[in-house]
Amino acid sequence: MSMPFFDAEQLIRLNRVSAYAVSPCGTWAAVAVARLDGDGGKYVSDLWRVPVSGGPAIPLTRGDSDDTAPSFRRDGALGFLSNRRLGDKPGDRKQVWLLHPSGGDPAPLTDEALGVSAFRFAQSAPALVCVAGVLPGVDATKQQGEADLRKRRGPTLLRYRRSPVRFWDHWLPEEAPHLISYADDGTGRRDLTPDATREFQIELAFAVDPLGRFVIATSAHPADDRIEDVDLVRIPLTGGDAVSALGAHHAVHASPTLSPDGRWLAATRNVRSPNAHGPVTLVLTDLETGHSRQLTGLERWLSPQCFSADGRALYAVCDDQGHTPVFRVDLETGELSRVSSTASGAHYASVTIIPGSDRLAALRDHFFSPPELVSIGTSPESEPTVLSTLSGFDGNAAQQHVVITSQLLVVDGRPVQSWFAAPTAAATPGPGLVWVHGGPHTQWTDAWHWRWNVLAAVARGYTVALPNPAGSTGFGQALVEDV
Repeated sequence: MSMPFFDAEQLIRLNRVSAYAVSPCGTWAAVAVARLDGDGGKYVSDLWRVPVSGGPAIPLTRGDSDDTAPSFRRDGALGFLSNRRLGDKPGDRKQVWLLHPSGGDPAPLTDEALGVSAFRFAQSAPALVCVAGVLPGVDATKQQGEADLRKRRGPTLLRYRRSPVRFWDHWLPEEAPHLISYADDGTGRRDLTPDATREFQIELAFAVDPLGRFVIATSAHPADDRIEDVDLVRIPLTGGDAVSALGAHHAVHASPTLSPDGRWLAATRNVRSPNAHGPVTLVLTDLETGHSRQLTGLERWLSPQCFSADGRALYAVCDDQGHTPVFRVDLETGELSRVSSTASGAHYASVTIIPGSDRLAALRDHFFSPPELVSIGTSPESEPTVLSTLSGFDGNAAQQHVVITSQLLVVDGRPVQSWFAAPTAAATPGPGLVWVHGGPHTQWTDAWHWRWNVLAAVARGYTVALPNPAGSTGFGQALVEDV
């Protein structure tokens, strides 16, 4: 028996908080929120101003353009990616736009031929780094014309000389991502990686030195086992060759995060072998000496988020027993403390410090809430404060119809943590669904899912089981390897 409290149509029409940035003054955050356009055919994103100390959210942009990826310049100007039309050029290529603190209309900061896919400002220096696509072998002045010509006339043939050739659901394109540096006013363009081809095509992550001296980026290259190794390379913003900042044989490094003074680099490392996935460890590197060390021996895959303002601690998230909490890691001792409360559970992401305060900002979601912006204290077991409910979803109403429990089952003599979602008003048992997570190295966590939404299934009368069997993360490395 279905219930009217929620369905797929309502799910599709919810707003989707995708990213945010806290202003340098620490009083407000810019939040990117996607919504269905007027025709209901696609999502477009607006930017909202959310006070950190509480108060109503105010729209900063609104219209047909897709405004995403907010990031503040050191003077408080708000940068973002947008497909707003730039003269007579196509509106399908995003550029960096800037909204000045004094107000007025946004102004373009970049004019990359094939558009910009990501960017970062240096926190304390006049520097900007962008990721922009470049067609190999095509002169810089002819990039846009050649791209337009190929789009209209072809060829559409893609030729590959080595693997990988696909990533998830798409073929790897011919254009190669390059790292481009600018002054933070959009002048002084410099291609930092003019010879790049395949290095940055899959899950490029990068961090800009707060003092504007260099950028740290993931860089992939094929290894002798025909799997790509991923190193972290250091590239000076004044130009010059990339040098290895962190690398290892048969290893993948990810999530580069820099300390406020740019000396310390935190990242994850996964060293694989023919017979094992291997643990994902949290590594700290001194960029002055090149010395690296593992920060903690916890059997969890900690992902670095940000350093504390004084640079003495690192905040990280990880899967843990069906949740994804925030942890604090002391850099000197490696001592680990849980920041987000155990009782509040949930899934945290995009954690950053709020300038001038002892609080963190983060995106938080759980079974009964899409991602929303919250603040949280830095002491152990802190409770979150919701700063906005821009999704438009009423989780309290949903909890009247759905009960979700965590249970420990015993399968082949081994405990298996599982989530169960069921209608609260079911007089007799209804049909059941067992959802098997992919990966296989991931977990069903207390999180909101846009594709696999348990509320939509329970509203149709189903009871949903979400088991975390062998291969799942958050329960120790032995379970990860036993798949």
